[in-house]
Amino acid sequence: MVGPHSPDMAHAETIGAIVAHWAERQPDAPVFLEDGKAPLTYRGLNEIMAEVGGILGAAGLSRGKRIGLLAPSGAAFGSALLSICAVATVVPINPNFTAEEMDVHFRDCGVDALVIHAGMDSPARSVADRCSIPVLDLTAADERVAGSVTVLGPPLPGGKEFEPSRPDDILWVLSTSGTTAGKRIVAARHGPRLVNLIRKSASERLGPDDRALVMRPLYYAAGIANILSACVTGGSAVFLPRFESGLFFRYLAEFQPTWFTGGSTFLKEILAEAPAYHGERDAWTIRTIVAPLGPADAALVEPLETLFSARLIESYSCTEAGVISCNRPDEGETKRGTVGRPILCDVRILDPDFRPVTAGTKGEIVISGDAVFEGYENDQTANAQSFVDGWFRTGDEGFLDEDGCLSLTGRIKETINRGGEKVSPVEVDGAAMSLPGVADAATFPVPHPTLGEEVALAVVAAPGVVLHENEVLKQLGEKLSGYKLPRRIVLTDRIPKSDAGKVQRHELFERLGPFAGPGAIATDSEARMPSPLEARLQSIWAEILGIDRVGLDDNFFLLGGDSLQAVELFLRIEKELRCPLPVAALFEAGSVAEMATLIESDQPQGCIVPIQPTGSRPPFFCIHGGSGQVIGFYNLAKRLGRDQPFYGIQAIGWDGVTPPFTRTSDMVAHYLSELRKVQPSGPYYLGGFSFGGRIAVYMANALKASGDEVELLAILDSASSTGKKFVGLGQWLDRHPSRSPLSTMPLALRYGWFRVRKAYDEIYNRGRRRILFRLCERYRRSGRKAPETLCRPDRLSRLIEIEHRNMSPYEGDAIYFAAQPGPKSMSHPDRRDSWGRIIKGNLEIVQLDCLHEQVIQEPHVGTVAERLQRCLEEGRG
Repeated sequence: MVGPHSPDMAHAETIGAIVAHWAERQPDAPVFLEDGKAPLTYRGLNEIMAEVGGILGAAGLSRGKRIGLLAPSGAAFGSALLSICAVATVVPINPNFTAEEMDVHFRDCGVDALVIHAGMDSPARSVADRCSIPVLDLTAADERVAGSVTVLGPPLPGGKEFEPSRPDDILWVLSTSGTTAGKRIVAARHGPRLVNLIRKSASERLGPDDRALVMRPLYYAAGIANILSACVTGGSAVFLPRFESGLFFRYLAEFQPTWFTGGSTFLKEILAEAPAYHGERDAWTIRTIVAPLGPADAALVEPLETLFSARLIESYSCTEAGVISCNRPDEGETKRGTVGRPILCDVRILDPDFRPVTAGTKGEIVISGDAVFEGYENDQTANAQSFVDGWFRTGDEGFLDEDGCLSLTGRIKETINRGGEKVSPVEVDGAAMSLPGVADAATFPVPHPTLGEEVALAVVAAPGVVLHENEVLKQLGEKLSGYKLPRRIVLTDRIPKSDAGKVQRHELFERLGPFAGPGAIATDSEARMPSPLEARLQSIWAEILGIDRVGLDDNFFLLGGDSLQAVELFLRIEKELRCPLPVAALFEAGSVAEMATLIESDQPQGCIVPIQPTGSRPPFFCIHGGSGQVIGFYNLAKRLGRDQPFYGIQAIGWDGVTPPFTRTSDMVAHYLSELRKVQPSGPYYLGGFSFGGRIAVYMANALKASGDEVELLAILDSASSTGKKFVGLGQWLDRHPSRSPLSTMPLALRYGWFRVRKAYDEIYNRGRRRILFRLCERYRRSGRKAPETLCRPDRLSRLIEIEHRNMSPYEGDAIYFAAQPGPKSMSHPDRRDSWGRIIKGNLEIVQLDCLHEQVIQEPHVGTVAERLQRCLEEGRG
């Protein structure tokens, strides 16, 4: 078997040469795989790289040019990345960047052109246009084949023939932290980095028979390294669209990968969920697990190795040098608790005076070698500080033992590592300092039980200004990506600085760290003892959120709470305090003190929830999904900005008293009555998610019938309930292109059982509808409290859907946000595509690269918010 370290690979020092080598040696071997598509072979990849290289050359984008790449993670991204690297330099772009962040990133990285996935709605296009950067579309060449892509764009002046990259050309350009202010640009060359990966892959005993399960975002160094590692070994890669334990274990069985890379967060979840998939273990083929960021948690190593019958390899790497060291099974037993011996680079440990220390003594880790970068492109000051006598200072602390194995003991540099996301304190400082009323600010890390580190911010208010934590956070949310936002903001009187004016972040943590943990900010309410009810609520909140203490004025969302925890919180409150509250009350009672006041007042909650009630613009009303709750709209409202009023419309019945609606007409009439109390006259801006999308159409029709103007109707991935519901057996089998003749019959039986079960559900639901609806109406007319089993809008929503199969046409325009169906879903495209038969005006369809439940979740909600914001502005204009 030819291995990555075989003699005939020794001179393959460009990615183009490596792919060409394997295309000649094993042309029909797979290189990229994706669910529901045929594999891409090395021959196919080699042809794609040649074709795209020719197109880029004709567009004047050849060696030395830097081409930004923006595409969803997957096989298409992998093919595009390799194709660009073969002729030019690739600059991967984080799709979560704001327009401002992209503008700075393009400038700092020297982007000459942008290749963007044709289906992506991103601010990158407008930023590129503003910066006079040509844009080329990345599109599928063959939809049936994973990673089969081409590039479309006009020829540009200076075009020339295909010229492949050379070993000393720059392979990729990345930012060390993915930040705006203060980010540092790293360029890596083909030869040194690929030799580094070839040696690492040899240490891990990877070869052409191995397959990587790629779980990391591909715009980061770790994701790129996964792709390149697969290629230099002649192996293959399958791309996990998102990390979910169920999806992970399904891919293990279906695609049979042999190795994957994962940090502690991934490894813990995999180990915790594994017992549920114990019956599938015979299909697993994992033999190598790589922990890339240091020694793995000792409690994980043995259980993971036993679970997969695999070897867990601990390694140490950084953007500036690639793989620095790793435990090497090819050289005998690994040394647990260390990150092994150096790979193709020299490692020293220096004391604070930059003098080498003896074995076993801690100090700063410095490195030297061909794979180490030449210096940050945009920061000469940083270069002067980052190199000592030609050795790069990693900023990490550790020691070398007598066997030459490296152990990591901490980090010296200031970059905050929030669960693998690198946050630059300098950027957060700058964003905070730009806010009105802020005199000074500094960011610092605080420990977190699962993420490792969390972001905290100390703020000094300007004289005479009173700052509020929530308001500061809202304003920062308009300037920073979500993972960079501080989870705790501490008001202080001064920021500690050195004589030279440098912020002393370690002093911030020592002085304010205890006050930056969840629930520790001091407020007026903290100066008093909590009431018995408040104390009980504090205890419940702390238990649900998994933290030690909750303050009376702490905000649920700022403590890291999410929609699932919110549901659990309110179920606990209902069970222990016997006072049912709608989950949406968190928007009005976001703190313990406010929630206690709401409970004591015993005021009924209406259906209109002011998620973001302030702002000068006309309000946007968004109707609940099938659950009846609007808690999930929090991120969408936040993304639209604090000048856009946002009201959620939640279902009646969650108060445990009022029976929910049983007829769409009654629901619509009530919602419109309550809506007009907020906005008496039009024009109206309406939207709805899932079940709520159809209700929004009913409401829009009713408003038009009464003479009101509907300026915007937004349907967020709702099934129209008209047309065909399920695909035929033949169509469903076609969604399993990799099936064998032996698996066809089990698949057909599975399809038949599904249709039988759905037919039964239809009959059962019609019977339940007849009984439950009559009971609900009886309690509603009598005014008596209904049993709790009836006060569940989520259950009744499924029964109300039966009415929607004969929806009246809407004589107006609408925008429809369409998520991707599951790759092997049995749903018919009519479930969504038939909106064109209902919306009689202009129907704009925005395709989203996510599944249904992810539409209103980060980061995909950013795409929805950006397009929705433009619609709102166009409507007002």
